[in-house]
Amino acid sequence: MEIHPDIFPHRGDLVFQKSYPDAFNQTGLREELARRGIGRVIVAGMQTEYCIDATCRGASALGYQVTLVRDGHSTYDADNLPAAEVIARHNVSIGTFAAVIESDAIDFRQGSCRRS
Repeated sequence: MEIHPDIFPHRGDLVFQKSYPDAFNQTGLREELARRGIGRVIVAGMQTEYCIDATCRGASALGYQVTLVRDGHSTYDADNLPAAEVIARHNVSIGTFAAVIESDAIDFRQGSCRRS
């Protein structure tokens, strides 16, 4: 799999290949987070109604504190809904069990968030 140069991992970054929408399903992610003592995940990426939704729910079910980056996930227009509506609806539904925060309120280097 080729990674776009704009988001290419830095030396030492871990990359997990996944075959299912939930990034915790049959990957080493959970074990690596446990090894590092990490109990909080910040989720961003593609595709809102599949991978983002499944990973947020999976992380929550495993007991992680979950933050979804409100403006950090995307999708395509559906037959009956534009992408912006799909994203907005998922921000609300995921917000019932996770923090949903704008990217400018997150220090990705430290994993800390400012709530407004």
